Amino acid sequence: MTDTNTSLLRAESVLHPWLDNSFRAFHGCLSLVAAGGCAVRHNPICKDLFDRLVAKGKAKPAAYGTVARKLVQIIYGVLKNKTMFQIQPQNA
Repeated sequence: MTDTNTSLLRAESVLHPWLDNSFRAFHGCLSLVAAGGCAVRHNPICKDLFDRLVAKGKAKPAAYGTVARKLVQIIYGVLKNKTMFQIQPQNA
């Protein structure tokens, strides 16, 4: 595995809960969730996803976590395909 693949797997893994030695649940990297919050404000794709999830009744912290996972998927696609991220215009 290359360094890029390894770091992507680590980034993906922090979005899933795990248990520490005292068996208290922890939920991965808060910085990714914070990045999800920033993406909701500045990225129309992430904002649409967040608004859709909240409208369906999902709690806001859970929706931010889902947006963080979407960011990891976008980052993976950019690195895998070696292309710049471009927001595709929506056909109405």
